[in-house]
Amino acid sequence: MSYNEGVTKVGIKYLGDCLQTNTTLLKLDIMQLCDGIIPAISYCLSTNHAIQQTSISGAAYISVENEHNIDIGLDILLVTIESNKSLQKVSIRCADVFDNEAIAISSCLYNNIVLQHFELLDCKMVDVKVRKDIRFSWKTASKICRFAHSMHSEKDLQKMLLEFVRYYEHYINKFEDFTTVHRMSKIINAVKVNRTLKTLIIIHCGIGDARAAVISDCITHNTTITQLDLSWNLITSKGAVDLFKTIQFNTTIQKLDVSHNEICSKLCNDGIIAISDCLKDNTTLHDLCVTTPDISDQASQHLASALRENLSLHTLSFHQYHRQLFSFDMIILSAIYYNKTLMKMTLPYPCLSFDFCVVQNEVERINMKRRRQEIDTLNVHFTLSGKLSPQ
Repeated sequence: MSYNEGVTKVGIKYLGDCLQTNTTLLKLDIMQLCDGIIPAISYCLSTNHAIQQTSISGAAYISVENEHNIDIGLDILLVTIESNKSLQKVSIRCADVFDNEAIAISSCLYNNIVLQHFELLDCKMVDVKVRKDIRFSWKTASKICRFAHSMHSEKDLQKMLLEFVRYYEHYINKFEDFTTVHRMSKIINAVKVNRTLKTLIIIHCGIGDARAAVISDCITHNTTITQLDLSWNLITSKGAVDLFKTIQFNTTIQKLDVSHNEICSKLCNDGIIAISDCLKDNTTLHDLCVTTPDISDQASQHLASALRENLSLHTLSFHQYHRQLFSFDMIILSAIYYNKTLMKMTLPYPCLSFDFCVVQNEVERINMKRRRQEIDTLNVHFTLSGKLSPQ
Protein backbone atom coordinates (compact mmCIF):
# COMPACT_ATOMS: atom_id res chain seq x y z
CA MET A 1 0.00 0.00 0.00
CA SER A 2 1.69 3.20 -1.14
CA TYR A 3 0.81 6.88 -1.56
CA ASN A 4 -2.72 6.32 -0.26
CA GLU A 5 -3.75 9.87 0.62
CA GLY A 6 -7.07 9.42 -1.19
CA VAL A 7 -8.23 6.57 1.02
CA THR A 8 -11.00 7.73 3.38
CA LYS A 9 -11.80 6.42 6.85
CA VAL A 10 -14.53 4.22 5.36
CA GLY A 11 -12.01 2.66 2.96
CA ILE A 12 -9.51 2.15 5.78
CA LYS A 13 -12.16 0.35 7.85
CA TYR A 14 -12.99 -2.00 4.96
CA LEU A 15 -9.29 -2.62 4.36
CA GLY A 16 -8.64 -3.41 8.03
CA ASP A 17 -11.63 -5.76 8.24
CA CYS A 18 -10.48 -7.58 5.12
CA LEU A 19 -6.89 -8.06 6.35
CA GLN A 20 -8.04 -9.32 9.76
CA THR A 21 -9.69 -12.40 8.29
CA ASN A 22 -7.34 -13.01 5.35
CA THR A 23 -5.45 -16.32 5.61
CA THR A 24 -3.36 -16.30 2.42
CA LEU A 25 -1.54 -12.92 2.38
CA LEU A 26 2.08 -13.46 3.47
CA LYS A 27 3.64 -10.02 2.86
CA LEU A 28 2.36 -6.53 3.69
CA ASP A 29 4.24 -3.39 2.54
CA ILE A 30 3.09 -0.02 3.86
CA MET A 31 4.44 3.21 2.33
CA GLN A 32 3.62 6.90 2.88
CA LEU A 33 0.78 6.21 5.30
CA CYS A 34 -2.35 8.34 5.35
CA ASP A 35 -4.11 9.49 8.53
CA GLY A 36 -6.07 6.80 10.30
CA ILE A 37 -4.49 3.75 8.73
CA ILE A 38 -2.20 2.91 11.65
CA PRO A 39 -5.00 1.89 14.07
CA ALA A 40 -6.53 -0.26 11.32
CA ILE A 41 -3.22 -1.96 10.44
CA SER A 42 -2.35 -2.39 14.12
CA TYR A 43 -5.64 -4.13 14.84
CA CYS A 44 -5.18 -6.26 11.73
CA LEU A 45 -1.72 -7.44 12.82
CA SER A 46 -3.05 -8.28 16.28
CA THR A 47 -5.60 -10.72 14.83
CA ASN A 48 -4.05 -11.87 11.53
CA HIS A 49 -1.88 -15.01 11.87
CA ALA A 50 -0.82 -15.43 8.23
CA ILE A 51 1.31 -12.36 7.39
CA GLN A 52 5.01 -13.23 7.75
CA GLN A 53 6.71 -10.10 6.37
CA THR A 54 5.98 -6.40 6.69
CA SER A 55 7.82 -3.30 5.50
CA ILE A 56 7.02 0.18 6.87
CA SER A 57 8.33 3.14 4.84
CA GLY A 58 8.02 6.88 5.20
CA ALA A 59 6.99 6.73 8.85
CA ALA A 60 8.31 10.28 9.28
CA TYR A 61 4.94 11.43 7.94
CA ILE A 62 2.82 9.49 10.43
CA SER A 63 0.89 11.60 12.89
CA VAL A 64 -2.63 10.48 13.67
CA GLU A 65 -4.97 11.91 16.32
CA ASN A 66 -7.69 9.83 17.96
CA GLU A 67 -10.77 11.00 19.87
CA HIS A 68 -8.59 11.65 22.94
CA ASN A 69 -6.21 13.92 20.94
CA ILE A 70 -3.28 11.55 21.53
CA ASP A 71 -0.73 11.09 18.76
CA ILE A 72 -0.70 7.56 17.39
CA GLY A 73 2.40 6.75 15.38
CA LEU A 74 4.96 4.11 14.56
CA ASP A 75 5.29 3.17 18.24
CA ILE A 76 1.67 1.94 18.37
CA LEU A 77 2.24 -0.25 15.31
CA LEU A 78 5.37 -1.71 16.89
CA VAL A 79 3.52 -2.53 20.12
CA THR A 80 1.17 -4.67 18.02
CA ILE A 81 4.09 -6.37 16.26
CA GLU A 82 5.55 -7.17 19.69
CA SER A 83 2.75 -9.64 20.44
CA ASN A 84 2.30 -10.93 16.87
CA LYS A 85 2.94 -14.69 16.49
CA SER A 86 3.42 -14.95 12.71
CA LEU A 87 5.69 -12.06 11.59
CA GLN A 88 9.21 -13.28 10.90
CA LYS A 89 10.56 -10.25 9.02
CA VAL A 90 10.10 -6.55 9.87
CA SER A 91 11.68 -3.72 7.89
CA ILE A 92 11.47 -0.04 8.93
CA ARG A 93 12.64 2.41 6.26
CA CYS A 94 13.05 6.20 6.09
CA ALA A 95 11.48 6.73 9.52
CA ASP A 96 11.99 9.25 12.30
CA VAL A 97 12.89 7.22 15.40
CA PHE A 98 12.31 9.27 18.54
CA ASP A 99 12.26 8.12 22.19
CA ASN A 100 8.84 6.44 22.00
CA GLU A 101 9.72 4.61 18.78
CA ALA A 102 13.12 3.49 20.15
CA ILE A 103 11.43 2.12 23.29
CA ALA A 104 8.78 0.37 21.16
CA ILE A 105 11.43 -1.21 18.87
CA SER A 106 13.48 -2.43 21.84
CA SER A 107 10.37 -3.79 23.56
CA CYS A 108 9.42 -5.60 20.36
CA LEU A 109 12.88 -7.19 20.13
CA TYR A 110 12.78 -8.13 23.81
CA ASN A 111 9.38 -9.82 23.75
CA ASN A 112 8.60 -11.08 20.25
CA ILE A 113 9.35 -14.82 20.11
CA VAL A 114 9.14 -15.48 16.34
CA LEU A 115 10.92 -12.53 14.68
CA GLN A 116 13.98 -13.69 12.71
CA HIS A 117 14.83 -10.74 10.42
CA PHE A 118 14.92 -7.07 11.49
CA GLU A 119 15.96 -4.07 9.36
CA LEU A 120 16.47 -0.37 10.08
CA LEU A 121 17.20 1.45 6.81
CA ASP A 122 17.93 5.16 6.54
CA CYS A 123 16.24 5.98 9.85
CA LYS A 124 16.85 9.40 11.38
CA MET A 125 17.32 9.60 15.13
CA VAL A 126 17.84 13.35 15.45
CA ASP A 127 15.05 15.64 16.64
CA VAL A 128 13.57 17.92 13.95
CA LYS A 129 14.72 21.13 15.67
CA VAL A 130 18.26 19.79 16.00
CA ARG A 131 18.33 18.80 12.32
CA LYS A 132 17.37 22.37 11.39
CA ASP A 133 20.19 23.71 13.60
CA ILE A 134 22.64 21.31 11.95
CA ARG A 135 21.54 22.37 8.46
CA PHE A 136 22.03 26.01 9.46
CA SER A 137 25.55 25.25 10.74
CA TRP A 138 26.51 23.49 7.53
CA LYS A 139 25.10 26.31 5.40
CA THR A 140 27.20 28.81 7.34
CA ALA A 141 30.27 26.60 7.11
CA SER A 142 29.80 26.24 3.35
CA LYS A 143 29.66 30.01 2.96
CA ILE A 144 32.86 30.35 4.98
CA CYS A 145 34.56 27.84 2.68
CA ARG A 146 33.50 29.75 -0.42
CA PHE A 147 34.76 33.02 1.07
CA ALA A 148 38.03 31.34 2.09
CA HIS A 149 38.73 30.37 -1.52
CA SER A 150 38.52 34.03 -2.57
CA MET A 151 40.98 35.23 0.12
CA HIS A 152 44.49 36.17 -0.99
CA SER A 153 45.94 36.92 2.43
CA GLU A 154 47.19 33.86 4.37
CA LYS A 155 46.13 35.52 7.63
CA ASP A 156 42.58 36.02 6.37
CA LEU A 157 42.47 32.45 5.11
CA GLN A 158 43.55 31.08 8.50
CA LYS A 159 40.91 33.17 10.21
CA MET A 160 38.20 31.82 7.91
CA LEU A 161 39.35 28.23 8.37
CA LEU A 162 39.31 28.60 12.16
CA GLU A 163 35.75 29.90 11.87
CA PHE A 164 34.85 26.86 9.78
CA VAL A 165 36.36 24.51 12.42
CA ARG A 166 34.30 26.22 15.12
CA TYR A 167 31.08 25.62 13.21
CA TYR A 168 32.12 22.05 12.39
CA GLU A 169 32.73 21.29 16.09
CA HIS A 170 29.33 22.82 16.84
CA TYR A 171 27.77 20.36 14.36
CA ILE A 172 29.61 17.36 15.83
CA ASN A 173 28.50 18.24 19.36
CA LYS A 174 24.90 18.58 18.23
CA PHE A 175 25.11 15.29 16.39
CA GLU A 176 26.63 13.36 19.30
CA ASP A 177 24.20 14.82 21.85
CA PHE A 178 20.95 14.21 20.01
CA THR A 179 21.36 11.39 17.54
CA THR A 180 21.69 7.67 18.19
CA VAL A 181 23.47 7.80 21.55
CA HIS A 182 20.68 6.50 23.76
CA ARG A 183 18.06 5.54 21.15
CA MET A 184 20.27 3.13 19.21
CA SER A 185 21.71 1.75 22.44
CA LYS A 186 18.20 0.83 23.61
CA ILE A 187 17.61 -1.11 20.39
CA ILE A 188 20.98 -2.90 20.43
CA ASN A 189 20.63 -3.87 24.10
CA ALA A 190 17.33 -5.55 23.20
CA VAL A 191 19.05 -7.51 20.39
CA LYS A 192 21.63 -8.59 22.96
CA VAL A 193 19.11 -10.80 24.80
CA ASN A 194 16.98 -11.76 21.79
CA ARG A 195 17.05 -15.52 21.08
CA THR A 196 15.20 -15.75 17.75
CA LEU A 197 16.75 -13.04 15.53
CA LYS A 198 18.98 -14.40 12.74
CA THR A 199 19.40 -11.31 10.53
CA LEU A 200 20.14 -7.78 11.78
CA ILE A 201 20.43 -5.02 9.16
CA ILE A 202 21.12 -1.42 10.20
CA ILE A 203 22.01 0.72 7.18
CA HIS A 204 22.57 4.50 7.03
CA CYS A 205 21.48 5.15 10.63
CA GLY A 206 24.57 7.02 11.90
CA ILE A 207 25.81 4.33 14.28
CA GLY A 208 29.36 5.69 14.56
CA ASP A 209 32.18 4.27 16.69
CA ALA A 210 30.43 4.56 20.06
CA ARG A 211 27.47 2.41 19.01
CA ALA A 212 29.80 0.03 17.13
CA ALA A 213 31.28 -0.78 20.54
CA VAL A 214 27.75 -1.43 21.87
CA ILE A 215 27.09 -3.76 18.92
CA SER A 216 30.35 -5.57 19.65
CA ASP A 217 29.16 -6.23 23.20
CA CYS A 218 25.80 -7.35 21.80
CA ILE A 219 27.47 -9.89 19.46
CA THR A 220 29.43 -11.31 22.41
CA HIS A 221 26.18 -12.28 24.17
CA ASN A 222 23.86 -13.00 21.24
CA THR A 223 24.09 -16.58 19.94
CA THR A 224 21.57 -16.56 17.09
CA ILE A 225 22.51 -13.78 14.61
CA THR A 226 24.07 -15.21 11.45
CA GLN A 227 23.86 -12.14 9.16
CA LEU A 228 24.93 -8.61 10.17
CA ASP A 229 24.87 -5.55 7.88
CA LEU A 230 26.27 -2.25 9.23
CA SER A 231 27.05 -0.49 5.93
CA TRP A 232 26.93 3.32 5.51
CA ASN A 233 27.14 4.02 9.26
CA LEU A 234 30.10 6.41 9.83
CA ILE A 235 32.20 3.67 11.44
CA THR A 236 35.94 4.46 11.44
CA SER A 237 38.97 2.27 12.20
CA LYS A 238 38.35 2.69 15.95
CA GLY A 239 34.88 1.17 15.73
CA ALA A 240 36.09 -1.50 13.29
CA VAL A 241 38.77 -2.65 15.74
CA ASP A 242 36.15 -3.16 18.48
CA LEU A 243 33.81 -4.95 16.09
CA PHE A 244 36.33 -7.35 14.51
CA LYS A 245 38.01 -8.21 17.81
CA THR A 246 34.62 -9.57 18.87
CA ILE A 247 33.90 -11.33 15.56
CA GLN A 248 37.39 -12.87 15.63
CA PHE A 249 36.16 -15.52 18.09
CA ASN A 250 32.46 -15.45 17.22
CA THR A 251 30.99 -18.80 16.14
CA THR A 252 27.60 -17.75 14.73
CA ILE A 253 27.97 -14.85 12.27
CA GLN A 254 28.34 -16.15 8.72
CA LYS A 255 27.71 -13.00 6.65
CA LEU A 256 29.06 -9.53 7.48
CA ASP A 257 28.80 -6.26 5.53
CA VAL A 258 30.73 -3.20 6.78
CA SER A 259 31.10 -1.55 3.37
CA HIS A 260 31.00 2.22 2.85
CA ASN A 261 32.43 2.96 6.28
CA GLU A 262 35.77 4.71 6.73
CA ILE A 263 37.52 1.83 8.42
CA CYS A 264 40.91 2.40 6.80
CA SER A 265 42.99 5.28 5.46
CA LYS A 266 46.59 6.11 4.65
CA LEU A 267 47.07 7.49 8.15
CA CYS A 268 45.39 4.62 10.00
CA ASN A 269 45.13 1.02 8.86
CA ASP A 270 44.14 -0.42 12.25
CA GLY A 271 40.74 -1.40 10.84
CA ILE A 272 42.22 -3.55 8.04
CA ILE A 273 44.73 -5.11 10.45
CA ALA A 274 41.85 -6.00 12.79
CA ILE A 275 39.98 -7.58 9.84
CA SER A 276 43.13 -9.56 8.97
CA ASP A 277 43.50 -10.87 12.53
CA CYS A 278 39.82 -11.81 12.51
CA LEU A 279 40.14 -13.79 9.27
CA LYS A 280 43.10 -15.76 10.64
CA ASP A 281 41.17 -17.06 13.66
CA ASN A 282 37.49 -17.02 12.68
CA THR A 283 36.18 -20.32 11.28
CA THR A 284 32.51 -19.49 10.61
CA LEU A 285 32.51 -16.26 8.58
CA HIS A 286 31.61 -17.13 4.95
CA ASP A 287 30.81 -13.74 3.34
CA LEU A 288 32.63 -10.45 3.96
CA CYS A 289 32.00 -7.10 2.28
CA VAL A 290 34.29 -4.15 3.07
CA THR A 291 35.26 -0.74 1.64
CA THR A 292 38.97 -0.02 1.24
CA PRO A 293 39.26 3.53 -0.15
CA ASP A 294 42.94 3.89 0.71
CA ILE A 295 45.10 1.07 2.02
CA SER A 296 48.85 0.94 2.59
CA ASP A 297 51.15 -1.81 1.32
CA GLN A 298 51.72 -2.94 4.91
CA ALA A 299 47.98 -3.39 5.50
CA SER A 300 47.67 -5.18 2.14
CA GLN A 301 50.34 -7.63 3.23
CA HIS A 302 48.48 -8.26 6.52
CA LEU A 303 45.28 -8.99 4.63
CA ALA A 304 47.05 -11.20 2.11
CA SER A 305 48.63 -13.23 4.92
CA ALA A 306 45.21 -13.68 6.56
CA LEU A 307 43.66 -14.89 3.29
CA ARG A 308 46.38 -17.51 2.89
CA GLU A 309 45.51 -18.93 6.32
CA ASN A 310 41.73 -18.52 6.26
CA LEU A 311 39.74 -21.74 5.89
CA SER A 312 36.12 -20.52 5.90
CA LEU A 313 35.62 -17.52 3.56
CA HIS A 314 33.50 -18.19 0.45
CA THR A 315 32.76 -14.64 -0.79
CA LEU A 316 34.94 -11.53 -0.47
CA SER A 317 33.80 -8.14 -1.81
CA PHE A 318 35.80 -4.91 -1.89
CA HIS A 319 34.02 -1.61 -2.52
CA GLN A 320 35.73 1.77 -2.72
CA TYR A 321 35.24 5.39 -3.74
CA HIS A 322 38.54 5.91 -5.56
CA ARG A 323 40.76 3.81 -7.76
CA GLN A 324 43.18 1.80 -5.69
CA LEU A 325 46.81 0.89 -6.22
CA PHE A 326 47.12 -1.91 -8.73
CA SER A 327 49.57 -3.62 -6.36
CA PHE A 328 46.72 -4.14 -3.88
CA ASP A 329 44.78 -6.35 -6.28
CA MET A 330 47.86 -8.38 -7.16
CA ILE A 331 48.80 -8.90 -3.50
CA ILE A 332 45.29 -10.14 -2.69
CA LEU A 333 45.16 -12.42 -5.74
CA SER A 334 48.56 -13.86 -4.90
CA ALA A 335 47.24 -14.75 -1.45
CA ILE A 336 44.12 -16.34 -2.91
CA TYR A 337 46.38 -18.57 -5.01
CA TYR A 338 46.97 -20.53 -1.78
CA ASN A 339 43.41 -20.19 -0.42
CA LYS A 340 41.22 -23.27 -0.88
CA THR A 341 37.76 -22.03 0.14
CA LEU A 342 37.11 -18.69 -1.61
CA MET A 343 34.74 -19.09 -4.58
CA LYS A 344 33.63 -15.54 -5.39
CA MET A 345 35.46 -12.22 -5.24
CA THR A 346 34.46 -8.68 -6.20
CA LEU A 347 37.16 -6.16 -7.16
CA PRO A 348 36.35 -2.52 -7.99
CA TYR A 349 37.63 -1.36 -11.36
CA PRO A 350 36.58 1.91 -13.06
CA CYS A 351 37.26 0.69 -16.60
CA LEU A 352 38.72 -2.08 -18.75
CA SER A 353 42.45 -1.56 -19.06
CA PHE A 354 45.80 -3.31 -19.22
CA ASP A 355 45.55 -3.86 -15.46
CA PHE A 356 42.25 -5.66 -16.00
CA CYS A 357 43.88 -8.08 -18.45
CA VAL A 358 46.74 -8.83 -16.05
CA VAL A 359 44.27 -9.56 -13.23
CA GLN A 360 42.27 -11.82 -15.53
CA ASN A 361 45.44 -13.75 -16.36
CA GLU A 362 46.22 -14.08 -12.66
CA VAL A 363 42.72 -15.42 -11.99
CA GLU A 364 43.12 -17.99 -14.77
CA ARG A 365 46.43 -19.10 -13.25
CA ILE A 366 44.68 -19.57 -9.88
CA ASN A 367 41.87 -21.59 -11.46
CA MET A 368 44.26 -23.85 -13.35
CA LYS A 369 45.87 -24.76 -10.03
CA ARG A 370 42.46 -25.29 -8.43
CA ARG A 371 41.29 -27.59 -11.22
CA ARG A 372 44.36 -29.77 -10.75
CA GLN A 373 43.58 -30.02 -7.03
CA GLU A 374 39.84 -30.56 -7.69
CA ILE A 375 38.90 -27.34 -5.87
CA ASP A 376 36.04 -25.03 -6.94
CA THR A 377 37.24 -22.33 -9.33
CA LEU A 378 37.35 -18.66 -8.34
CA ASN A 379 34.78 -16.31 -9.89
CA VAL A 380 36.00 -12.68 -9.94
CA HIS A 381 33.59 -9.79 -10.59
CA PHE A 382 34.66 -6.29 -11.55
CA THR A 383 32.41 -3.42 -10.46
CA LEU A 384 32.41 0.31 -11.12
CA SER A 385 33.85 2.18 -8.16
CA GLY A 386 31.64 4.34 -5.96
CA LYS A 387 28.34 3.62 -7.72
CA LEU A 388 26.55 1.88 -4.86
CA SER A 389 23.89 3.73 -2.89
CA PRO A 390 22.41 3.21 0.62
CA GLN A 391 18.90 3.75 -0.73
